[in-house]
Amino acid sequence: VGPSLGEEIINRWGFPWLVNGALICLVISLILVLVTKELPREELREEAVASGPENSWKYASWFILLFIGLMPVVHGSVRGAMIYFMPLLVNSLNLGRVGPFFIIFSAAAILSRFRFGGASDQYGRKKVVFLSALLIAVNLVLISRINSQGLLLTTGFLGGLGQGLIFPALSAYLIDFMGRGNKGLAISLYNSFFDVGMGLGSIFYGWVSELVGLKQMYLAAGLLLLAVNLVFNFIAPEPGQLKKTA
Repeated sequence: VGPSLGEEIINRWGFPWLVNGALICLVISLILVLVTKELPREELREEAVASGPENSWKYASWFILLFIGLMPVVHGSVRGAMIYFMPLLVNSLNLGRVGPFFIIFSAAAILSRFRFGGASDQYGRKKVVFLSALLIAVNLVLISRINSQGLLLTTGFLGGLGQGLIFPALSAYLIDFMGRGNKGLAISLYNSFFDVGMGLGSIFYGWVSELVGLKQMYLAAGLLLLAVNLVFNFIAPEPGQLKKTA
């Protein structure tokens, strides 16, 4: 929603009001945080005890930890490629405004979380992470073949669907891996790795796009995500597995 809304604000009132709008949203977010009630500490302790003392990360090798951390970094990098470079691609192909793409992307991501957000509870964290990352990778390859408005909107839907599936599954995997008593740390690490990926991705994929073009850049992003996804699926342990075999 943000990119499409930002595009509309820029077209109507210019960049200064884009900054003003972002500031207004930030103030609203601050107000919502201030009025949100804290979960009682007694409930937090009970949840940590009930979840058990599983802390698989303490028994993992540095190699395994590297690829577990690399997954959200690469995920963040391709997410950044979608946000930062899609307007440039759409403009270069003369496919109109990019707003509809982001609206469909956001709608698919939100609706899929409502409908399938608990899929990893039923089918397993790694299975859902693998399938959703595979969907995102295939979608990036499709983006490299975009030649019409219809295909553009289709990739928006598929990308949003993949994003809506991978975010809850991968964050839940990290919570299980770190131990539910370390839920705050796990979510913080996930968001930190994701943000690092978005930052580095804008630099890396910008460099790639200058070398081979925007379409081939998305192809490279899809292949990179596919490779990391395959390695993650093979070496990332199931939560609690390392402790049982240590």
